[in-house]
Amino acid sequence: CNICSNVSNCFSANDSVSCPVLSSLPLIASASSSNFSSKCVSCVKIEPSVVASFVKVAMSSAVASVLSAVFSSSAMFSSDVIKAGLPNSLKDVNDSKKLSEKKREHLFDVLNDFDGVDFGISIIESEEIDRINILQATHKAMSNSLLSLEYNPDHLLVDGRPVKSLGKSQSAIVKGDSLSYSIGAASIIAKVTRDRMMKKFDLKFPGYGFSANKGYGTREHLNALNNLGPCSIHRLTFAPIRKDPQDELNLFS
Repeated sequence: CNICSNVSNCFSANDSVSCPVLSSLPLIASASSSNFSSKCVSCVKIEPSVVASFVKVAMSSAVASVLSAVFSSSAMFSSDVIKAGLPNSLKDVNDSKKLSEKKREHLFDVLNDFDGVDFGISIIESEEIDRINILQATHKAMSNSLLSLEYNPDHLLVDGRPVKSLGKSQSAIVKGDSLSYSIGAASIIAKVTRDRMMKKFDLKFPGYGFSANKGYGTREHLNALNNLGPCSIHRLTFAPIRKDPQDELNLFS
């Protein structure tokens, strides 16, 4: 088995998953995963005791490089959904970066209307990022998003590397937003929330092109910074806004 190195046959004749690890993590693979078919994921069988002891949470952060806040989302599917599989309306859930803006917006609305998933969202503003650094801000956003959930999870699925400061049992999954429906759902919530806020900032701070660049350091954005200077939502400790000390020394040479 590619997940748990179990040498037993993970799949029965009807394509249900019998592997104990996959049975406890039924949403680990999305339809886009090369290792599993969507049928294997949607018809996975779980014992109620396993569901009770391994509640799933996934997190994904949308981090803009030059500007604004860190957005983190946690997604926890209900035990009924875990046992039955995702409805067809959510089978396209995937890494938000692999989806078109139109598809992300559609899935965002479907997820918010779906009763079988609980979301937590957290935003750390640029002033705090400048004060505590981007890594600590990202971890704080992830922790806060967990506190926003209705139920306290027993186990976490974390996209990328493990985060010890979360203080919970966890499984870190590299490229998890492509391999887990839960992490994919969280990534969609985080990214669409960030993008919608950028559109509002574009109206409040015209000239930077926030609606198009989403805060990333595109050529147009950097030109606007050079012409207009930073606004109140830019991260002052990030280049190119933060000047290299050597540049200041060169003024006196």
